[in-house]
Amino acid sequence: MDVTDLRRNKVDMERTEQQWQEKPIIGACCVCADVRDDIAVEGGWYDLEAYLNRYGFQEADLVFSHTFCPACYMSYKQTNGLED
Repeated sequence: MDVTDLRRNKVDMERTEQQWQEKPIIGACCVCADVRDDIAVEGGWYDLEAYLNRYGFQEADLVFSHTFCPACYMSYKQTNGLED
């Protein structure tokens, strides 16, 4: 790897970092795949297609972070004998 390759890699990394910073990070349930709506005042969890249609996003416009929706979290806790 020479200096040109290092510079090219640095530019690519900066471009990727900028793209990640420009995309919203959306919480997606790792069980049912519903997504958390952090944009609306009332919040809530929605089917991905409904969320995309509601805000005019394309799936490629978003970055997903996996979590549990409240219903799946409660089910997971009950299934695994975990109580507060």
